[in-house]
Amino acid sequence: MIIRTMCGIITRMDISVLTTTSDIEELRTLALAMVQKVMAENEENEKLCLKNASLLQRIQLLEEALKLARQQRFGKKGETLAGMQRSLFEEDMDADIAAVEAQLDTLLPAEEQSAPERPARKPLPAHLPRVTKTIEPASTESCPDCQGELRHIRDEVSEKLEYIPARVVVNRYVRPQYGCICCQRVVSGDMPANIIPKGVAEASLIAQVVISKHCDHMPLYRQQSGAGPLGYPSARQHDGRYDRPCGGGAEATGGITALDAADMRCAACR
Repeated sequence: MIIRTMCGIITRMDISVLTTTSDIEELRTLALAMVQKVMAENEENEKLCLKNASLLQRIQLLEEALKLARQQRFGKKGETLAGMQRSLFEEDMDADIAAVEAQLDTLLPAEEQSAPERPARKPLPAHLPRVTKTIEPASTESCPDCQGELRHIRDEVSEKLEYIPARVVVNRYVRPQYGCICCQRVVSGDMPANIIPKGVAEASLIAQVVISKHCDHMPLYRQQSGAGPLGYPSARQHDGRYDRPCGGGAEATGGITALDAADMRCAACR
């Protein structure tokens, strides 16, 4: 046990002597020894502080000298010396810079070099749907080497991103018709509302054409080249009728004004 006091450090042995002895001379001798020890430590501490301040001042002077030497050699032409003054410093400038850098390396503490961080692969977004594909070995019953029994230990999972191209389907609406025996009336279900009256394009296809044209900046002739592999007629083949109900003169929807189109483009950029 060590106890620190304002006068220094009192060890367990000194405390035991203080508590057991009653001799005044022995206590005086012990106190004098402790005071001398504290004074010696204080003196050594002052020397270390002076040495530290001297080293810091020397480092500052060397850094300023190195900065001045680099400025004289690599500075702008307006800040460098010319004529005979320049030739006086060019001979020993390299040696002076090397000596100053060597002294700085010995005075300054060594910088801790941390190990370079290995780039970590970020996980794929969690909101994307997962399709599990299990790859089983050739035999799950016996070991291929010793024919021993196999037991499931764990699953090694690795995720890869796959792009599934867009596909087009045809919605076939079948409306059974029923006739009344009494009044001979024919009854059938009502067709759902469509953006283009009697048109062949569903709302999703029209939305894709409009977004591609106004947000992705793909005109109809470019969309036509992409519609061929999917197997459906493009809007340009129908005289742009997929896009007309969303234009300024549409009666069915009232049209999308220039302000609405700008809002749609801004929403796509968010």
